[in-house]
Amino acid sequence: MGDAQPRTVHILITGFGPFTVRRGQDIDNSNSVPVNPSSELIRFLPDTLALPSGTMIQLTRVPDLHVSYEGLKKDVERLYAERGWDAVIHCGAASRRPQICVELLARRFAYQLPDTDGNFASAQEVYPAAEDTKERYDTLFDGSALVAQLEAQGWKGRVRTSDNAGLYLCEWTYYIGLRQAALKGGHTKVLFLHVPVEGGELEWTHEGMASCVEAVVKWCAGQV
Repeated sequence: MGDAQPRTVHILITGFGPFTVRRGQDIDNSNSVPVNPSSELIRFLPDTLALPSGTMIQLTRVPDLHVSYEGLKKDVERLYAERGWDAVIHCGAASRRPQICVELLARRFAYQLPDTDGNFASAQEVYPAAEDTKERYDTLFDGSALVAQLEAQGWKGRVRTSDNAGLYLCEWTYYIGLRQAALKGGHTKVLFLHVPVEGGELEWTHEGMASCVEAVVKWCAGQV
């Protein structure tokens, strides 16, 4: 008998393009992100990674998703339909948070802010209430265990969990992804990471964020 072939884990990772936050007729420059770190960091990640166990990770990178409610719904649904991913990691920017945040859940309702095109979510909800639509979905990954692992690898003080993904385009995307995974039987595990902008009090660079997110990818691959 020949040697067994190493297992391959297929992981999708996404990021957003630039976006403008609007407050009525005014543009909120303090929260707008002209260069989105969630996509910039993805460009530093390799296409393949290997775990010490021999497991290979095939990483599909999709940066620059357009930050609109309906556009994201179509894009995320399409990406989940492309194949049975073992894991999906969505990344988004949180300009006022200094740490990388591991988001634990996503909610269905109360999306009140306009998207980057100035459009609002229909009835402030991702999907209408229905039997196959929960009020919230929780990630199947153990976020606290992930943060503990990252801290042990030298990221202490730079990562944390969060139970509030912001009720904006990031949480909207997370909810769609978690629901798509649930409708497919829960084979795919889904995670959302909020990342800071470059600089800030922790002096992040896009390359530094990519290094941390690469560690997240490897941890997730070991959990599926």
